[in-house]
Amino acid sequence: FLPRAREILLPALEEARRMGHKGLQARILGQLGRIAMWQDELDPGSQYLNEALALSRQVGDMATLVFVLRQIANLGYREDPVAGRRHLEESIELAREIGDRESEANGLNSLANLASFEEQHAEAASHYNRALEIVRHHHEHWDGTGYPDGLAGAAIPRGAQIVGIAAAYDALTSPRAGRAALTRDAAVAQILRWRSAWAPHIVAAFLQVAG
Repeated sequence: FLPRAREILLPALEEARRMGHKGLQARILGQLGRIAMWQDELDPGSQYLNEALALSRQVGDMATLVFVLRQIANLGYREDPVAGRRHLEESIELAREIGDRESEANGLNSLANLASFEEQHAEAASHYNRALEIVRHHHEHWDGTGYPDGLAGAAIPRGAQIVGIAAAYDALTSPRAGRAALTRDAAVAQILRWRSAWAPHIVAAFLQVAG
């Protein structure tokens, strides 16, 4: 269906250009932009929609402008959520001005979905940043002699301390070039010799788990 619709719309666009009918051009470009987005063709979709936006503003076609702004907002979800929200809010205000209750309701529903998406994205970003923090700092030492930033004491993320002591035990009990894996008892003894690298309560918890 979509390729066939595009086959029909492209000649219609050329005819609208030939006639100089900007309003019709804007409406066709808006539809072409939506089709391109459905097919994940974001670059041509963006080009169609931006041209439609400019033309609909020029001719003052508010209904087309509302439609185009919503399509640009949908594109913005993928590329620029801030711009997407801005375009969506503008489409809602314009729909309200021209009394298009259906478009206003659809826009408000999309805005609620965007808010939910932003909340989920923020939560995911928080988890990702926490993971990066752990990876970066799991070689820091409680006494400040570690790397890469020489953090000490409570400045070291707790997750990094936990991963650090677990990684040390794993390295000791795994075979390495030039040495065999240590036994559990030997690895625990070595951890105790290195205990200044971790908080006392982290070492105590490790000993409970390691037996």
